[in-house]
Amino acid sequence: MNNEEDTPDARRPVGGSDLAQFAKRVSLVVAVVLGVLLILTATQVLLLMFFGILFAVMLCSLSGWVGGKTGLSHKWSLLLVMIGMVALLGGVGMLVAPSVGTQLDELQKTLPESWEKIQERLREHSWGRQTLEAAEGADDYLPGPGTLMERALGIFSSTAGALSGALVVIFLGLCLAIEPGTYTGGLVKLFPMPRRERAREVLAALRETLAKWCLAIGASMAIVGVLTGVGLALLGIPLAFTLGLIAALLAFIPNIGPILAAIPAILLAFSISPTSALHVALLFIGVQTVESYVITPLLERKTVSLPPALTGIVQIALGLSVGMLGVILAAPLTAAGMVLVRKFYVEDALGDRSPAKE
Repeated sequence: MNNEEDTPDARRPVGGSDLAQFAKRVSLVVAVVLGVLLILTATQVLLLMFFGILFAVMLCSLSGWVGGKTGLSHKWSLLLVMIGMVALLGGVGMLVAPSVGTQLDELQKTLPESWEKIQERLREHSWGRQTLEAAEGADDYLPGPGTLMERALGIFSSTAGALSGALVVIFLGLCLAIEPGTYTGGLVKLFPMPRRERAREVLAALRETLAKWCLAIGASMAIVGVLTGVGLALLGIPLAFTLGLIAALLAFIPNIGPILAAIPAILLAFSISPTSALHVALLFIGVQTVESYVITPLLERKTVSLPPALTGIVQIALGLSVGMLGVILAAPLTAAGMVLVRKFYVEDALGDRSPAKE
């Protein structure tokens, strides 16, 4: 008896089944590779979509507040919110845009002159000359003031341009805010029937967290801008209003924003005197201290608390992999990620349903 001929492997025809299995495995590998490449190439688009979602959450929160005060429907409340925002931005723009534009032009002309004066003062000392010599050839790491201002004021340049990026965010935010139930309902239907109620709970938690974050960052930006502008004006620093506006806008970016806002102010103050530059640096340190240890804790009691170290890690990771847009959105992405980890992993996977400290 020949046992080799009677085995199932020996009787199975070679070719068809093995080839089909091999084709399936190759197709799976190709699909995974293409998926990863698609995610990597579409990261900027995904971040813009998240920015649009964040804008929609803000609009829905404001319209909900208006609807609660007036009794109007969601769409009418949203319309009032949009009219109010357009009127506010238009009025403020008409009042301050001409002076801000003039001050920005003056700031771009003044900063190079301030940088030259700083270099002249440094050359008066041996340690200053050594510092300048050590900095030669390091332009990629120590960019000039013009480059710093371009990065500080042109934070959307890594996308398809400031205008196109803003239009995408506004259009997507409006579409989502007009009928939020349609999109959340469609997303919930992607989950299995037994998990749909849980998906609704998670989406509601995400919306609440992002709405609280928008409230906190908006209040923080306003306070930082006012404190910085008033402080610079009291110190006699020129272009105080514009520098305060820059500080308010860059307060949107935790950890990195205050540093970027301080650089042009300190350079401008140095053109007056080193003492003025020291006073400006102390002012920014004071404002940042008040924001970190007074304003933020007070806001976190009613909004959302983000671990600074975790936010910094996410900023570094997104900054290296995506660019400035990732750094800008690191904080709200961290807040959303914390909700997903708590709901799906800590509560569902680990079974820990203890109340989380927000």
